[in-house]
Amino acid sequence: MDTEPLLQMYMYAFGKMHNAKLQFAFGQMHDMVTKKEQVQIIDYGCGQGLASICYHDFLTSHNLEQKITKIILIELLHLHYQGQNCCVPVFIRIRRLLP
Repeated sequence: MDTEPLLQMYMYAFGKMHNAKLQFAFGQMHDMVTKKEQVQIIDYGCGQGLASICYHDFLTSHNLEQKITKIILIELLHLHYQGQNCCVPVFIRIRRLLP
């Protein structure tokens, strides 16, 4: 995917499926993780940051008071680094690692 419209079409076509898989996976995490007061997230292969956003939604929907202190987004495709293509800054301050 090398254009913003293709990224948007991908998100529209597969976003709900990815969200469902992630919500299930987050629900299987041990309380040792979900009950921590604060966490840092390394979102490897982040694309548009969907996993980080879904984790934020998981915390909210389960009324968990966990502070996300840092999100590190790691993506190998250059296009995703452009701010308009990453959705996470809307939710949380981030730090990006470029290859």
